[in-house]
Amino acid sequence: MIVALVVGVWLVLALLAPSNSDSALSPAPLKLYSVGSTVVWLALLAYDRFLWKFPTVRLIRPMPVMEGTWRGLLTSSYTGANGETYIDMPVYLLVSQTSSSISATLMSAHSRSNSIHAHVLRAQDGSWRVSWTYLGSSALGERTANPMHYGLCELLVAGTRGERLAGSYFTDRQSRGELKFDAVSSTRYRDFESASCGLDFTSRPAL
Repeated sequence: MIVALVVGVWLVLALLAPSNSDSALSPAPLKLYSVGSTVVWLALLAYDRFLWKFPTVRLIRPMPVMEGTWRGLLTSSYTGANGETYIDMPVYLLVSQTSSSISATLMSAHSRSNSIHAHVLRAQDGSWRVSWTYLGSSALGERTANPMHYGLCELLVAGTRGERLAGSYFTDRQSRGELKFDAVSSTRYRDFESASCGLDFTSRPAL
């Protein structure tokens, strides 16, 4: 999209430029092209990073705002090598989002997973879902009980105004589980320990 707009600006300026044998473009259109292309880049960058979040903008192009660090619980069917079970285990989900991309990092006391491909989808009933494939790993000393694995997770943007995330996942080691998140912080916590100490988690609409 950005390339198309920049090329369009260049073509318009090329058509407006005076034709002579010395140059296809005079200095004035070239300067205008440079300024115009810069303005286009900055405008699209501002939209992609910030402007799309405003409610009035999302009336035109709806999209749930999910970015931030979410606090929740995980229940898994997986049983570790030492017989560990995972029921209502505290977890945090760091969501990084622009209008054109989204990524997710799930953090627990024992492991961490990073999204490989992530998408925001709108169902026919108007509900929103975010799904991603991921690679999960644990601390070096826990990899025997909790080996590296690939998985797929899908969460529904739930609640009356999208104030909760809830869904399920499954992995290539034949385990599956459920996730639910009901509090979020605007702070981008990068690890489980720092998120556990966070005092700014609140219930707020994601939409």
